[in-house]
Amino acid sequence: MWRQMRVTRDRSSKWFVSSDEYPYEHFASYCSGSAYFITQDLIRPLFETTRSIPFFWIDDYYITGLLPRAIRPTIHVNYLYINSLFVVNVDLVEQRFLSPFGLASLAFAHMPLSVNRLLHVWQHLMINSQSAQKYLNRTYI
Repeated sequence: MWRQMRVTRDRSSKWFVSSDEYPYEHFASYCSGSAYFITQDLIRPLFETTRSIPFFWIDDYYITGLLPRAIRPTIHVNYLYINSLFVVNVDLVEQRFLSPFGLASLAFAHMPLSVNRLLHVWQHLMINSQSAQKYLNRTYI
């Protein structure tokens, strides 16, 4: 999870962002990575918000930063900080997602370099997503 990530203003960087695109010097909190998990109760509200929040080309920031910030007044969004920026305790990620209570409280996570374990957790989430609803105890239309 990135907190107060400085916006890259170096034109030679592939991550260059102009002041016109994003006028602030830091990004709000967001998750970075090739994969992250979003609990089922957030999917519809995040999707609906895409109609009012213009797309931002840094998709990690758009999906896990801008959109959640836009739905926060009505829906509580939790970020789970798993470990350091590049070293992730994959055991902790599995433990959180494989627990029914973890399904209810976790919004986003990042598991780099763990494709098989990521697949295992994804399969578990797909199989148990119905049972997770009883822990969420809320519905978004």
